[in-house]
Amino acid sequence: MNVRSFPINERLVVLLSDEQLLQLEVDRGDGDVELQLDLSATVLNLPPGEYPTYDAQIAYRIPARRWLELMDSAGRLIGITVRVPSPLTDSATGSQVPRDTDPSLARASQRLREARAALRDGDPAACIRHCRLVLENLRLLDPPQAADVVRKTTPQTRTAAQRWSALFHDLYSLASAASHDDYVTADFSWSREDAQAILAATAGLLARVRVDL
Repeated sequence: MNVRSFPINERLVVLLSDEQLLQLEVDRGDGDVELQLDLSATVLNLPPGEYPTYDAQIAYRIPARRWLELMDSAGRLIGITVRVPSPLTDSATGSQVPRDTDPSLARASQRLREARAALRDGDPAACIRHCRLVLENLRLLDPPQAADVVRKTTPQTRTAAQRWSALFHDLYSLASAASHDDYVTADFSWSREDAQAILAATAGLLARVRVDL
């Protein structure tokens, strides 16, 4: 909308309530925020015969990743950073590419990045499948107690190690469902919130691993 014979920069500010911000978050689902701005301008003190009003419609898109950053900075969503060690190589294998049967913190960290990317791309099932791969490597890096051993104990009598092991086995079982298509898991559906919960739990368990980097 040209109001001068030369370029100008003006900031258009629209005030939104908390309820409106949260409703935009609900309406966008896993996609971008798509806005339509209806603008109407009136120019004052025009010469006779000039039309004083002008209407314009502008489409504006906010990418999902940028929207989450804005919501986080605005304090409407809670952002939690989990710092996971991410070596360039593994001390056990040096510069060699580890096998699938080798404990590899570098591989686990890479799978975690892929899980986060899948979530940002709006694919919660893929995010959960990558989390399962992280957990498979975590099993090699920090072996939990066997599931059958843990199940023989009552929750009240479990040691700290047994409780962490129970958490690992339950999380692995949940994440594995995204990779299966049998009569039990056929009706499973995965929301963004499901993927976020599994991703956060997986990252938290991986961050507990202590290895020589």
